[in-house]
Amino acid sequence: MLAIRQRPARMGGRPWGGLPKGLDGMRMWQYWLTGGTVALMLSAAAIPLPVALATPLTPELQVKVLIRAGDRLSDGTDFAQQNDFTAYLPEDAGHGTLMVGHELSHRNDPVGGRFTKLGLTGLTVTSSAFWVGDMHNLCAGAVTPWGTILSCEEFPASALPGSRIFNDLAYLTLRVQPTDPVARYGYVYEIDPKATDPARRAVRRPALGRFSHESACMVGDRDVYLTEDFEDGYLFRFRMDRAGDLTHGRLFAYDRPNARWLPITDPLNAHLDAAAVKATPFHRLEDVTLAPDGTLFIAETGQPKAGDPFGRVLRLDPKTMRMAVYLNGDGTTLANPDNLIVDRKGRLLICEDRYDEFLPLTGANRVLAVSPDRRVTPILRILAVGEPTGPSFSPDGTTLFLSVMAKALGGVVAVTGF
Repeated sequence: MLAIRQRPARMGGRPWGGLPKGLDGMRMWQYWLTGGTVALMLSAAAIPLPVALATPLTPELQVKVLIRAGDRLSDGTDFAQQNDFTAYLPEDAGHGTLMVGHELSHRNDPVGGRFTKLGLTGLTVTSSAFWVGDMHNLCAGAVTPWGTILSCEEFPASALPGSRIFNDLAYLTLRVQPTDPVARYGYVYEIDPKATDPARRAVRRPALGRFSHESACMVGDRDVYLTEDFEDGYLFRFRMDRAGDLTHGRLFAYDRPNARWLPITDPLNAHLDAAAVKATPFHRLEDVTLAPDGTLFIAETGQPKAGDPFGRVLRLDPKTMRMAVYLNGDGTTLANPDNLIVDRKGRLLICEDRYDEFLPLTGANRVLAVSPDRRVTPILRILAVGEPTGPSFSPDGTTLFLSVMAKALGGVVAVTGF
C-alpha cells in the first residue's frame, strides 16, 4: 500500500504550518508521498495511475510523458524518484541525450543524489541508464559552454542524522573543518555526460563554495552565478582564473544596496563568510537564468515566516551590478517562483513551487509565461502533488523538457508547440 507520512518542518526549507481552518476535508495536503503502489487515498476515493503529470492551459501545447518514476531502464535499474534538473544535449539530426538529476540523499536512498541518462530519437526514449550517484539533494544547475553540467547540492545540513532544526542551526552558526562529516555535502558537481571513466562522470568543484546550492548560470566563459536556497540565503558569483577551468577562481557574495561583490575568503563556509562581510540576505533564492539582453532573472521564492508568503522574480544587470524587482508574487498571478527559463519568443517561463499550506487555497502549481511587457499567462497546470522543475529546451526552442517532481508519482515530460 502507499506509504504516507506527515511532512516535517524544517528551517531551511518549507515550514509546515498546517492547513487553514475549514479545510479538514483536504487533509491530503499534510502528507508527503514516499513510494509504494499507485493510488492516493483522498476521503473514500482513489486516484489511479497513470495520472496526467502536466495539463496544457493553452491550445497550442501538447504534453508527452517520456518516463515515470519506477519505470525500468535499459540497464535493468529503475528510474528513480524526485527527478528534478533536466538538460537536453543535441547530437546528430533527430537524436539527443536528456540528462536528469534526482533530488535524493543518503538519508532516504542508499545511492543518494544521482543522474539518469536518457537517449532520445525524436521524443522517443531509445536508451536509458543510471549514470552517476553518491551525491546529495541535487537541485537545479546549468550546462557549460564545453558541454558538461553544473549540478547543485542543496541543504547540506539535512544529510546528517539527528534533528533538522539543530543541523540547520549549526549550518548558520558553526564553521566546519574539511574533516567534519557535514563538509562532504553542499557543493557544485561537474557532470560529464560523455565520460568513459566512471570516476570522471561527477567531479566536485569546491572552489565554487560549500553552501545550500540551488542553481547556477554561466555568463560568458568565466563567470558562474550561484543561488543559495536557505532562509537568509545569498547570491554568489564565481570568477574562474582561466576560462573553462572550474578548479581555481574567486568567490564573491552580492551586496545589493551598494551594487558590488564582496570577496569570500573561506569557500568551505561560504554562508558564514557572506554573513560576516554583510552581503545581502534573500528569502530563499531559487533558479537563475540568462535573459536575451544579458541580464539575469533570479527567483526569490519567499518565506511566509518572514512575512513574505509569495516571493518575486528579480532582475540583475551583471554590468552595472544593479538589481530590481521584475515581478512580484501575489498568490494569484504568481506564487513562489522557482525554476526559470526564457523561450524563443523572449517570454520568461516561471515554474511555481507553492508552499504546501497554500495549495488548498491557491490551487496546484503552474508554469507561467511572462511576456516582455510583463503580461502573465498560465500555460501548464501540474499534477496536484507535483512541482514543475528543471525546464530545458530543444535546440530549435519548440520543445520544452520538464520534470514533474512528485515522489512516486513523478516523471519527465516533453511539451511541444512553443
